[in-house]
Amino acid sequence: MRCLKIDWSCAVVIQRAFPARHADAPFIPRFQSREAPFGTRRDEIISIEHREIEEFPRDFYADCMQANVFRARSTKTIAIKSSHRIATTTFELSSQDVGGHSAILALEINFVKCWIIENAVESVAHSSGMKKIVVAYWLIPAEPAHIFFQNVINDLAQRYNAPVFEPHVTIHVGANCADAVEGVFSRAAHYCKQIKLKPIKIDHSSEFMKTLFVQFALNTQLRQLNQSIRTAVQDSSDYRLNPHLSLLYKRMSIQDRCLLTGSIEIPFSEVIFDSLKAVRCISPTRNRADVEAWCVVAEKPLGSIGV
Repeated sequence: MRCLKIDWSCAVVIQRAFPARHADAPFIPRFQSREAPFGTRRDEIISIEHREIEEFPRDFYADCMQANVFRARSTKTIAIKSSHRIATTTFELSSQDVGGHSAILALEINFVKCWIIENAVESVAHSSGMKKIVVAYWLIPAEPAHIFFQNVINDLAQRYNAPVFEPHVTIHVGANCADAVEGVFSRAAHYCKQIKLKPIKIDHSSEFMKTLFVQFALNTQLRQLNQSIRTAVQDSSDYRLNPHLSLLYKRMSIQDRCLLTGSIEIPFSEVIFDSLKAVRCISPTRNRADVEAWCVVAEKPLGSIGV
């Protein structure tokens, strides 16, 4: 289009005659630059260099800034490194462990757990005279019985919102004494290696610690191990040996316990136990918190105790 011509295909007939509607511009465009007009205070640009952010009344985004845009241009993504300023630290989603503290905590968590439990429960025992810290000596079943019993325990715990624990048979409960634990492991080596127990039946009771359990027959080998531990511990414990392996710790009705008893079958004619553990625990154990506070303080295979 040259000179002054009319383009009938366009809605605008005369070009460069009038400025756009509501535009603050001269009638004839000039080559001189003009200042962009500013509106009310809410459109004022405020720097956050000194950590001050404009708050706007009646605005849902009161901690943001609004500014005039002089002209639109193409954009691209720019990475912003997190720092101590408000605007940049907003983009940091989470903190990072740069000092290796998680590894240190993983190594010491067992010690800290035992220390907290021991001090907390001893404080309660002194004040109430009801609970105390003891050491329980467990026989741990060998494979494949171990994985079978562990799966049963895990399944029942999930179904009934009960604590998860390792399958075991308690052979003695004595005083909380580190020297006694060392004596037990060295003395027990003279009496037995692996122990075989015969399961009799699956039974239940109203006791929290014997909600559902596998009852084993008492034999000479187990009696000898129990007596050797009593001699090494040298305490006045009145614990009575009654070999059983608990499957569930949960207070429940007798009807539910009876149903569970008939739904589980033991696929072994005898179970081999090949390791011994000393576990610091709360006595008497009455609830889930007490079970989850158990802490293993020593363990060894029966064939290598005293080595």
